[in-house]
Amino acid sequence: IRTVNRVRPETNSIGIRNITVIRPVIVRSKDQQLVRMLSVNIIAFIICKFPSTLVLIYQQITQYEEKSSDQQLIEQLILQLTFFWYFIDNGIDCYTNILVSKTFRTELKRIFVDAYHTCIRHRN
Repeated sequence: IRTVNRVRPETNSIGIRNITVIRPVIVRSKDQQLVRMLSVNIIAFIICKFPSTLVLIYQQITQYEEKSSDQQLIEQLILQLTFFWYFIDNGIDCYTNILVSKTFRTELKRIFVDAYHTCIRHRN
Protein backbone atom coordinates (compact mmCIF):
# COMPACT_ATOMS: atom_id res chain seq x y z
CA ILE A 1 0.00 0.00 0.00
CA ARG A 2 2.86 2.36 0.71
CA THR A 3 4.34 1.91 -2.75
CA VAL A 4 1.09 2.57 -4.61
CA ASN A 5 1.49 6.34 -4.44
CA ARG A 6 5.16 6.34 -5.42
CA VAL A 7 6.27 7.25 -8.92
CA ARG A 8 8.39 4.56 -10.53
CA PRO A 9 10.83 5.65 -13.23
CA GLU A 10 10.73 3.67 -16.45
CA THR A 11 13.87 3.55 -18.60
CA ASN A 12 13.68 3.10 -22.37
CA SER A 13 16.87 2.45 -24.38
CA ILE A 14 17.06 4.15 -27.75
CA GLY A 15 20.39 3.67 -29.50
CA ILE A 16 23.15 5.29 -27.42
CA ARG A 17 20.99 7.39 -25.09
CA ASN A 18 18.91 6.32 -22.14
CA ILE A 19 15.67 8.21 -21.74
CA THR A 20 13.91 8.11 -18.40
CA VAL A 21 10.17 8.54 -18.63
CA ILE A 22 8.43 9.12 -15.33
CA ARG A 23 4.82 7.96 -15.24
CA PRO A 24 2.70 7.89 -12.12
CA VAL A 25 1.53 4.38 -11.33
CA ILE A 26 -1.39 5.40 -9.16
CA VAL A 27 -4.76 3.75 -9.03
CA ARG A 28 -7.00 6.66 -8.23
CA SER A 29 -9.52 6.40 -5.44
CA LYS A 30 -12.25 7.90 -7.61
CA ASP A 31 -11.61 5.32 -10.32
CA GLN A 32 -11.95 2.56 -7.73
CA GLN A 33 -15.19 4.10 -6.48
CA LEU A 34 -16.53 4.31 -10.03
CA VAL A 35 -15.72 0.66 -10.67
CA ARG A 36 -17.37 -0.27 -7.37
CA MET A 37 -20.47 1.80 -8.20
CA LEU A 38 -20.79 0.23 -11.65
CA SER A 39 -20.28 -3.27 -10.27
CA VAL A 40 -22.96 -2.80 -7.62
CA ASN A 41 -25.35 -1.31 -10.20
CA ILE A 42 -24.77 -4.25 -12.57
CA ILE A 43 -25.31 -6.78 -9.77
CA ALA A 44 -28.50 -4.99 -8.66
CA PHE A 45 -29.69 -4.96 -12.28
CA ILE A 46 -29.17 -8.70 -12.63
CA ILE A 47 -30.80 -9.48 -9.27
CA CYS A 48 -33.84 -7.33 -10.05
CA LYS A 49 -34.38 -8.25 -13.71
CA PHE A 50 -33.54 -11.97 -13.74
CA PRO A 51 -36.53 -13.34 -11.73
CA SER A 52 -39.14 -11.76 -13.99
CA THR A 53 -37.35 -13.19 -17.01
CA LEU A 54 -37.53 -16.66 -15.49
CA VAL A 55 -41.23 -16.28 -14.70
CA LEU A 56 -42.00 -15.13 -18.24
CA ILE A 57 -40.07 -18.08 -19.68
CA TYR A 58 -41.96 -20.43 -17.36
CA GLN A 59 -45.27 -18.93 -18.48
CA GLN A 60 -44.39 -19.43 -22.12
CA ILE A 61 -43.39 -23.05 -21.53
CA THR A 62 -46.54 -23.89 -19.56
CA GLN A 63 -49.08 -21.77 -21.43
CA TYR A 64 -50.92 -24.74 -22.96
CA GLU A 65 -51.08 -26.85 -19.80
CA GLU A 66 -54.23 -27.20 -17.71
CA LYS A 67 -53.81 -25.31 -14.43
CA SER A 68 -56.00 -25.22 -11.37
CA SER A 69 -57.30 -21.90 -10.11
CA ASP A 70 -54.95 -22.11 -7.11
CA GLN A 71 -51.97 -22.66 -9.39
CA GLN A 72 -53.04 -19.71 -11.55
CA LEU A 73 -53.34 -17.50 -8.46
CA ILE A 74 -49.90 -18.55 -7.22
CA GLU A 75 -48.36 -17.91 -10.63
CA GLN A 76 -50.06 -14.51 -10.79
CA LEU A 77 -48.74 -13.64 -7.32
CA ILE A 78 -45.22 -14.68 -8.29
CA LEU A 79 -45.51 -12.67 -11.50
CA GLN A 80 -46.62 -9.57 -9.58
CA LEU A 81 -43.78 -9.94 -7.06
CA THR A 82 -41.17 -10.39 -9.76
CA PHE A 83 -42.43 -7.33 -11.62
CA PHE A 84 -42.28 -5.38 -8.37
CA TRP A 85 -38.62 -6.40 -8.11
CA TYR A 86 -38.17 -5.57 -11.80
CA PHE A 87 -39.03 -1.91 -11.22
CA ILE A 88 -37.14 -1.58 -7.93
CA ASP A 89 -33.91 -1.45 -9.93
CA ASN A 90 -34.97 1.87 -11.47
CA GLY A 91 -35.01 3.58 -8.08
CA ILE A 92 -32.28 1.77 -6.20
CA ASP A 93 -29.19 3.02 -8.09
CA CYS A 94 -29.02 6.33 -6.23
CA TYR A 95 -29.16 4.59 -2.85
CA THR A 96 -26.53 2.00 -3.76
CA ASN A 97 -24.25 4.78 -5.01
CA ILE A 98 -24.71 6.62 -1.70
CA LEU A 99 -23.69 3.47 0.16
CA VAL A 100 -20.74 2.61 -2.07
CA SER A 101 -19.04 5.91 -3.00
CA LYS A 102 -17.67 8.53 -0.64
CA THR A 103 -17.31 11.02 -3.50
CA PHE A 104 -20.95 10.52 -4.50
CA ARG A 105 -22.07 11.13 -0.89
CA THR A 106 -19.94 14.27 -0.64
CA GLU A 107 -21.20 15.71 -3.93
CA LEU A 108 -24.82 14.87 -3.13
CA LYS A 109 -24.47 16.56 0.26
CA ARG A 110 -22.91 19.61 -1.42
CA ILE A 111 -25.82 19.81 -3.88
CA PHE A 112 -28.39 19.69 -1.07
CA VAL A 113 -26.52 22.26 1.01
CA ASP A 114 -26.22 24.61 -1.98
CA ALA A 115 -29.93 24.18 -2.76
CA TYR A 116 -30.80 24.87 0.88
CA HIS A 117 -28.67 28.04 0.94
CA THR A 118 -30.23 29.18 -2.34
CA CYS A 119 -33.74 28.70 -0.92
CA ILE A 120 -32.82 30.59 2.26
CA ARG A 121 -31.33 33.45 0.20
CA HIS A 122 -34.47 33.77 -1.94
CA ARG A 123 -36.67 33.75 1.13
CA ASN A 124 -34.88 36.72 2.74
